[in-house]
Amino acid sequence: MPRDLIFNSQWVLDIRSIPTFDLFKGLSILILFLWGSVYVLISLTLMSLLFGIEKDKGIYLKYIAGWGLPFLVVAFYINFWFGLALLIHFIFFAQH
Repeated sequence: MPRDLIFNSQWVLDIRSIPTFDLFKGLSILILFLWGSVYVLISLTLMSLLFGIEKDKGIYLKYIAGWGLPFLVVAFYINFWFGLALLIHFIFFAQH
């Protein structure tokens, strides 16, 4: 949904278009913000539950590295921005 909203909307969701800010742009930015915040809240909740079961973070970091690094290489090969977003995602999990 966020990708469709960004690429297929009839209004431009660019930071330079703020002087022509209207209701549809405001709703679109609100939807994107809510989509991102739900993702962060679900990720934090799942990681908190996971760390509540097993206190040793090293085990989970090994699993993230073992499964995530090959997937990260493929993601960077397919699309640089997708790989960068996935790298930030892994760093986000590792810092929790």
